[in-house]
Amino acid sequence: MERKRAMNELRMALTIFAVIAVFVVFRLPFMILYLVDPSMSKVDPFLHTLLIYIGSCSNWINPLIYSLSNNAILNTLKKMFSAKKIFVVTA
Repeated sequence: MERKRAMNELRMALTIFAVIAVFVVFRLPFMILYLVDPSMSKVDPFLHTLLIYIGSCSNWINPLIYSLSNNAILNTLKKMFSAKKIFVVTA
């Protein structure tokens, strides 16, 4: 029982670490650029837009991290993608 609790705590810690790491990696370039030039007047508009889009990637990666750390979702995905039967839809 104690081992299971320790594994759950480790899994939770890894999930939190992954969320923070993704946030830092994807948001840091924009934050550094903003610290260098707060008005963004010297920044190429394409680069500015690109960094905003890259920064927003962490918003759609977080649900993936949380869902992949959930055993019930992982087991369902394994069942879905390891199905041996092929279903054919006929009209």
